[in-house]
Amino acid sequence: PPDPIMVTASDGAQLAVRVYSPTSAAKAILIFYHGGGAHSGAGYQMLAQQLATEEYGIQVYTPDIRGHGQSEGPRGDTPNPE
Repeated sequence: PPDPIMVTASDGAQLAVRVYSPTSAAKAILIFYHGGGAHSGAGYQMLAQQLATEEYGIQVYTPDIRGHGQSEGPRGDTPNPE
């Protein structure tokens, strides 16, 4: 899988996101969240890579939710439900 980019949440926590981009302009965007016991690099890359091919042309983002993979914070934590 590609190395994740880090984004800063409103509370300052660093959250990891892997990005799979098609070679031409994206036809659609998909944000794919992993399950509770996984992370974005745990087997989802084949699906994301296939969707990003010229055949489908979908830009795919696979974020690590808090406390999973390379994202900071305790698991299951959200500072604000909105």
